[in-house]
Amino acid sequence: MTDDIYRKIGAAIRQARDAKGMSQSQVAERIGMARASVANLEAGRQGIPFPTLAAVVQVLGIDLAPLIALVELPPVPHRVTLQSAVEVTCLTCGGATLGFAGSREAAEKMKAEHVASQDGQQ
Repeated sequence: MTDDIYRKIGAAIRQARDAKGMSQSQVAERIGMARASVANLEAGRQGIPFPTLAAVVQVLGIDLAPLIALVELPPVPHRVTLQSAVEVTCLTCGGATLGFAGSREAAEKMKAEHVASQDGQQ
């Protein structure tokens, strides 16, 4: 993923440099790097530290936001916690599952309601 980010940023830098009509050597001289380093940045073979990126953006007169927007954020992981789950099954009614409750207390209430409803039918 990181290599892909460097390639995308490098391609955007190369496009901006070409649009400005500057050579790699001219950019390198202005930001205090070797021409080969600028070539490596543009090819995505080398990471670009923020101070270097800031210098390139200033020299080329481009906005930093579109370069940062090229970075795709990883998906947010789901954070699921199981508080409690109690299955309530009535053995008198042939083992029918009544449902799930969020706590033992809720399960006891569900059980009591079921028993009361069955007693009321008789």
